[in-house]
Amino acid sequence: MDEVLPYNDYESSSYSYSMSIMNYTYSGSPVLGPESVIVPLIFVIIAVFAIAGNSLVIFIVLRYRKMRQSVTNFYILNVAVGDLVYMLACAPLTAALYADYQWRFGNFLCKFNAFLQHVTVQATCATLTVMTVDRYYVITNPFTSRQTRTILRAGVICCIVWIVSGLMHVPAALIYGTTKPGEHNYYNEPVIYCTHTHTSTRFIKFYSIYVIGVTYVIPLAIISVCYGLILAHLWKLSKGGITATSGKAANRKGKAEVLSEGSSVQTATKKWKTTRIVLIVVMLFAICWAPIHAINLWNDVDPNYPHEAKYIYAFRMFCLILAYSNSCVNPVVYALAGNSFQVYFRQICYTRPRGKQEVASTKTNYTHSMHRQGRRTSNLQTEMISMTANTSV
Repeated sequence: MDEVLPYNDYESSSYSYSMSIMNYTYSGSPVLGPESVIVPLIFVIIAVFAIAGNSLVIFIVLRYRKMRQSVTNFYILNVAVGDLVYMLACAPLTAALYADYQWRFGNFLCKFNAFLQHVTVQATCATLTVMTVDRYYVITNPFTSRQTRTILRAGVICCIVWIVSGLMHVPAALIYGTTKPGEHNYYNEPVIYCTHTHTSTRFIKFYSIYVIGVTYVIPLAIISVCYGLILAHLWKLSKGGITATSGKAANRKGKAEVLSEGSSVQTATKKWKTTRIVLIVVMLFAICWAPIHAINLWNDVDPNYPHEAKYIYAFRMFCLILAYSNSCVNPVVYALAGNSFQVYFRQICYTRPRGKQEVASTKTNYTHSMHRQGRRTSNLQTEMISMTANTSV
């Protein structure tokens, strides 16, 4: 027969990404500490940057045709949507929990918030996995990928990711709910918690392992394998171990130039730059979410988990803040490492009248063109002088 959790064990019974943050005195009453002001303030700052950054990413991809034509950018758009929904729906409620140490938003929002947190995190890590598999396919099959990778297919894949993520975490909406443990706050009001209502410790352990497995361990394992194969392929390519199809055979197909270009080291290097951005985003996701998953697993599996230890309480706050901060770092990566995003970020942030901007752009392009033409002319003149000198000698 399964063990049954004590009715007042609410520290271990909050949903995985917005854990119960009650700080108990020995009498069982929540005590408001400095973190009731500091932590909500930090969440507000994170939310402002995350909402602004991800909204800007979404706007750039949807606004500019060149950005919409990239399959990778479409996946980046899906990640940004997931981060935006996560911050809009979950961050305010989590901040309110730290400010008040109890749930005041009703049973429906308790269930919906738990469900939405699981779904958005699942959709994000699943999209990152799809992006990595896509980069592997692009680098190892440069010609075939040009024919099969389309925006329509990317859109269908993203829809499937959200649908499957929702189905995978229906249990979150079923097992979480509001409870009244019989405690009262300083205003003599009954304290209400949003927690899982399932009392079986065996089920709690299984569900905790399941969530960590599908939202972290399995996706990162697939991603690691893909990047290992990508690096192995690029290493062989740089050593000359992979050669393009012969020009004669390619000519028979009428695609010699395309295949040659797709198989070149230069093209592979260019594609690696985009792949590197995806890798950075994946690594940041792994780093930001590792602590929260570790402490959740420890909390749900170990019966001797030190609930009342101050260092555990502080570490849980740090883990939660770190996990939420992941939603605001991705736009920074795109702005710093993505050349296309850099251009449009600057264009939006340092906007000028359209006519002047087009004239300035035309002048700049003309100047660069003339400079390149002058340099080629100078090189040609130098070669002619050299040939004349050699002839005279």
